[in-house]
Amino acid sequence: MTRSASLRSVLFLSIGLVTNANAQSFEQRAQVYMDSTYYADTTMVGLLVHVEAPDRSISWTGVSGRSEKGGAALQPEAPFLIASNIKTYVSATILRLVEEHHLNLNDPVGPLITEKSRALFTSDGYDLQAITLRHLLSHTSGLDSYTGYGYIDSIAAHPIHRYFA
Repeated sequence: MTRSASLRSVLFLSIGLVTNANAQSFEQRAQVYMDSTYYADTTMVGLLVHVEAPDRSISWTGVSGRSEKGGAALQPEAPFLIASNIKTYVSATILRLVEEHHLNLNDPVGPLITEKSRALFTSDGYDLQAITLRHLLSHTSGLDSYTGYGYIDSIAAHPIHRYFA
């Protein structure tokens, strides 16, 4: 079983367990499933899942495996790299704020970032009133194309330009 398939399985099972069991049996059943998923996938180092279901009084964290190959047992409070998955968390948070009318997807990003960041981006020529939350959530940041030859040629022609903060 691949890692992504294993993680999807845990996610879907977790959702099923939340909807079909009380808090006590959920914790036990989820841990058994996590352990079996971990032992079935020999490429997996460790597995950490957190489930929040306030309407069912569930706040549970389960771990299975090691902190690294051959390392100590994984602990619930262990830090780990989530890499590009952070986009999902940030997107969900922003969309919740939109849902609660604290933000609008068409809001410009300028007023939402620190003065230091505004100054840096503005000095590099970015129009922070033209870049919106919608652009950031679509991962375009207002750029028309960054994979075409024009963009690549532009980078090659301006090697000392700072493209990122």
